[in-house]
Amino acid sequence: MLHSWFKILLLGVVLSVACGQLQERNITQRLDHFDPNNTDTWTHRYWIDDSFYTPGAPIFLYVGDMTFFFTEFRMNTSHFRDLAEEFNAYILVTEHRYYGDSRPTEDASFENLRFLRTDQALADMETIVEFVKQSDENLNEAKVIAAGTGHGGALGVWLRQARPDLIDGVWASSPRMDALADFSGFGTNTAVSIRIYGGMTCYNNLAAAFAEMEDHFDNRNYEVLRDGFMLCESEHGINGSYADNLLFSQMATAVGSTLQLLHSAAFVNLCNDLENGTTPFEGLSNWVTHRVYPELGCMTVNYRDFLDWIGDGDWEADGVFWGTRQMMWQSCTEYGMFRNSNGDDHPFTDRFPLDFFFTQCRDVLNGTMTNEEIIASIERTNEIYGGLNPNVTNVYFTNGNLDPERTLSPRGDLSDTVVADNISFFGFAADWIPMNFTEYEGLRAVQNRVRTLITQWISDDDGEVTTTTEAPTTTTVF
Repeated sequence: MLHSWFKILLLGVVLSVACGQLQERNITQRLDHFDPNNTDTWTHRYWIDDSFYTPGAPIFLYVGDMTFFFTEFRMNTSHFRDLAEEFNAYILVTEHRYYGDSRPTEDASFENLRFLRTDQALADMETIVEFVKQSDENLNEAKVIAAGTGHGGALGVWLRQARPDLIDGVWASSPRMDALADFSGFGTNTAVSIRIYGGMTCYNNLAAAFAEMEDHFDNRNYEVLRDGFMLCESEHGINGSYADNLLFSQMATAVGSTLQLLHSAAFVNLCNDLENGTTPFEGLSNWVTHRVYPELGCMTVNYRDFLDWIGDGDWEADGVFWGTRQMMWQSCTEYGMFRNSNGDDHPFTDRFPLDFFFTQCRDVLNGTMTNEEIIASIERTNEIYGGLNPNVTNVYFTNGNLDPERTLSPRGDLSDTVVADNISFFGFAADWIPMNFTEYEGLRAVQNRVRTLITQWISDDDGEVTTTTEAPTTTTVF
């Protein structure tokens, strides 16, 4: 779920970057690629950048996903863009249906969200790539290298799996491949990262802060929690049903996702603030309010207010504009990955169990969904796309060892043509950082391997390339 603190963080990053050479384009897509009786169409946005392109060079396809607010940032400041310049590539950027300005239906109501599915999104991308290749005779035979981060990385892999004749290789950075309902591993993975990179004192202070937060909640010290974490005032109060679930899940996500996005540098501020507060709780409060979302007015923990916010299906409603409602739909119907507290080895208490997320699915999207139906629909995704063992060739999986979601991706080689590397000291999509921004040997080794593999993929005429590069020796897996 995209929480408000995360939205503020990303917005600041995006607005700090110029628009560069991206040229907006539109294409008419079918609403339903698989129902011949449904003739409805819609206008799909995508972008091109041909400022580096020379005839005979490849197409670099950036696979857009839920994080549409990152697109311009990644297209203007990234290792992907630097490689595109080096290879004289034609850059093609897709936007995922139902996100950003790619709006297939009149609203994002429950009835209309049924067209938000992985197979429909993959068909959209196929249509765009085929159209672009046919639009210019110089591009007709161009090799296509797909790349994406997070869900976009997974979509790139699945597109190569479905259309190896169209996609020649995939760089999947921190991809979310494994669809599972119970992702209690988020807390466990975060705990491991904190203990290794922050130390046991930092971990124990964080656990103490959450324990103190739990005591305040149980003792109805709501003013302490409200002032400490800038909780929103509500006519319904902050102590209603599921208030503790919302509060603790948002706080755990704030910790894990900040480490995920800001890499090892994030531990310095977190650990120092926990240490320097008069209590660990005060230290956590200072960290959240001054470093994570200093410009946010408040955090919603009243469940009725939350349902009102995310329940509105209008495109301009805040929960739809930022994609939170759509993400919840995809989580409840295809991917799961619910960051819950069912695991044992983490500091976040047990106040946001898996059942809480099933309840959200029913309350927001479909009151008749059973837990078993939700789980079955998520398991079906792995049956279709292969989970951690996709039936695919020519893929490079990269992951950061700080990323709390690293276990959702293959972290070892699957075959001679599907290889993986893990980057110590970094979190999500670190290998997209421009090489001139870092001197860390392990990260640079992975980035160089991306270049080498792309060279092999675009030089091959058989459609399948046995990897000839050696894995970097500076990375570890945990």
